[in-house]
Amino acid sequence: MYITLLLLLALLSSLAFFANQRKGSPLMFAVAGDEDIKIAPESFSSPFPREDTAERAARQYMRQRETGNIDKARKLGATFAKGILEGTIISRDAELDAPDYTQQVLLYSYVVNLVIQHRSPNSILSQTALNVFYEILEESSKELYAIISDMASFSFYILCERTHASSEECVGDVFAKLASRPGEEFYIERGNSLYQRFYKYCLKELEQVDYILD
Repeated sequence: MYITLLLLLALLSSLAFFANQRKGSPLMFAVAGDEDIKIAPESFSSPFPREDTAERAARQYMRQRETGNIDKARKLGATFAKGILEGTIISRDAELDAPDYTQQVLLYSYVVNLVIQHRSPNSILSQTALNVFYEILEESSKELYAIISDMASFSFYILCERTHASSEECVGDVFAKLASRPGEEFYIERGNSLYQRFYKYCLKELEQVDYILD
């Protein structure tokens, strides 16, 4: 028994010696060194792998398509495009010059974007409606598409929206400036009046779409 005790003490001393050589700590012989510890990949730490973003987006799109929401969004975008093409919301006024018509189209396009993005149930439907709106105008009229694609002018309305409590506070001023009539009361009031009419029209059309919501 005495010999056994000596052997046990010798073994513990040897283990402590090698532990000190590796890490400088007498406690390290009791556990594996840091270099021996392996961190399990994320898939091991959770029973279910994280869903791929693209796969999730595709699944959400298919859901909107199955419910018929995609077709409804496309029809909405087409309706807004016809508002220009068929003159149901915008028409040329012989008493006013060309800049007025151009700015009507640009302002209307801004309102279409505003209503669709703020009032659609989700981004899939808003993007679908906007895509169709722009596609139809691009295919139908290069002139109109050039107007609504003028991002330099469009950005003035975006800035107006972001720097004021509401677009109504500044949209008339922006309309007058873009029509090269800065400060002219007639154009300021006209811009405000057109904005109200466009907004009511677009909101009414969107609210009539019976999207199926989950």
